[in-house]
Amino acid sequence: MMTFNAIDVETANHSRWSICQIGICSVINGEIGDQWETLVNPETDFIPFNVRIHGIQKADVKTRLWREIGKEIGNAVKVTDRQA
Repeated sequence: MMTFNAIDVETANHSRWSICQIGICSVINGEIGDQWETLVNPETDFIPFNVRIHGIQKADVKTRLWREIGKEIGNAVKVTDRQA
């Protein structure tokens, strides 16, 4: 039995730390489990290129929600896809 969380983010600009949306999906034995997503205020500028890709604008984002994200991730194995 293997359980893990897949995490995907969108960014406001070219900086990896400018996360403006995060999605988390749990996978249990190869089956999709709970899914969760939220907008996050990266407290930085949004560039038109990124807005065209994901459609998220500065006016759409909430305050920072890192504690809530931590609760969603829990103690499951973390898997990342390091795309440059």
